[in-house]
Amino acid sequence: METKVIFLIIIIVILIGIVAMSALFPAPQKTEQKVPEKNKEMTLPQAPSQNQIFIKEGAFVPSVLNVKKGSTITWINKENQSRQIVSIATDAYDQGEIFRTGQIKSGGQESVVANTVGQFEYFCFENQNIKGQVIVTE
Repeated sequence: METKVIFLIIIIVILIGIVAMSALFPAPQKTEQKVPEKNKEMTLPQAPSQNQIFIKEGAFVPSVLNVKKGSTITWINKENQSRQIVSIATDAYDQGEIFRTGQIKSGGQESVVANTVGQFEYFCFENQNIKGQVIVTE
């Protein structure tokens, strides 16, 4: 009987210790933090870097881009409407589509890999007066 009382006293002391510790060191409260919306204009560079072409003010900037074979070319849309970039072969031996990006939303970007050496004219599908050229070398 005496060992049961001692055991019970030990359990009570342990429980009191746990309660006292939780009062002294409460669990951290979860707080909801709002993440600010990204400003698309702030996340995009103001001038194209290597192998980037901006779509802005009704033009491609730069209008001619020289790249090495295997390079990734990225179009970044700085306009308020979606754009799609298309290149179609125009010589007698190779006719057909060379590449076509998906719809590039305002503030968005699309990329293609330049796997073939040559000069490739491209245009904006929505406004075919917006034209550019990619020159791919070895």
